[in-house]
Amino acid sequence: MTIKATYQALQAVATAALPTFTFYGMHKALYNTVKEIEDGVIIIEPPRQWPINHRNTCEAYFDAKVWIGIRQSIKPATGGTFEYPPYNEIDIRDTLHTAALTYVNAVNNYSTFRVLGDFNGSEDLMTLLDAADGGSTNWQAWGYFTIKVVSYGTSGSYTPPVFVPGLSYLTKYTLPNGSTLPTGVRPDTLFIDTGVINTDISVTGTTITVPDGYMLRRATYYIDTDDVISEIKINSISNGDVFINIGDYDQEYVSGISTLVPAEATTYTLTATGVTSTSTIRAILEFQNVQL
Repeated sequence: MTIKATYQALQAVATAALPTFTFYGMHKALYNTVKEIEDGVIIIEPPRQWPINHRNTCEAYFDAKVWIGIRQSIKPATGGTFEYPPYNEIDIRDTLHTAALTYVNAVNNYSTFRVLGDFNGSEDLMTLLDAADGGSTNWQAWGYFTIKVVSYGTSGSYTPPVFVPGLSYLTKYTLPNGSTLPTGVRPDTLFIDTGVINTDISVTGTTITVPDGYMLRRATYYIDTDDVISEIKINSISNGDVFINIGDYDQEYVSGISTLVPAEATTYTLTATGVTSTSTIRAILEFQNVQL
């Protein structure tokens, strides 16, 4: 997305996720010059570094520094738990933290954004600032944090998310054979699990489908009756026999390793001798993403 389209999308997310907050797409220092202080405000500072070629329909990364502020009255807040004049600092911090998590999850659920990070308290941290000391009718408490955002495409739509704490970005992903990767997910390492096979695959074999741009690196076979199943083979029509294991096994699983084949394939065939309803096999294939 362009810079303007990105900030229009970030504002749309803020409007839906935090409807009582006013959105500013500028630097915090400029907001401080505004005479009318909002009850709730979210500021996303434009990053100094922006992809010179955002590639329009592919992914572009940028860092966003987010400020969330709430105005505090000078009237004492007394009579409840943790409440001390002139304001309840514990409640303020809790409100800021809740608003931050709500917004981060909302950005991550937007159709053309993805947030990288786990927000588990060890790496992705939020800094909380107390409301200013001194006599003023416009005290504000602030919290700020930085998120790394991946943007896709030129437009998007927003549906208010169901709050699920604990964002994660996986570099590894396991996919049941026959399924497709979720939209926007392209792991560095992809595992495809055939599941338990209990029918004869000595001739026809089991077809394994792979997304474009992945090369086969390793296959692990889990065998139910190792003295019966033999001649395990994974074959690619375009690349020939990538993995071949012949013989009986004295263990429940065996692993085949190979260097990357010259070109990736999207269809493989798993064959083995001796697979029946009582002598089962299961294969997990490891692929490496080679698509730039």
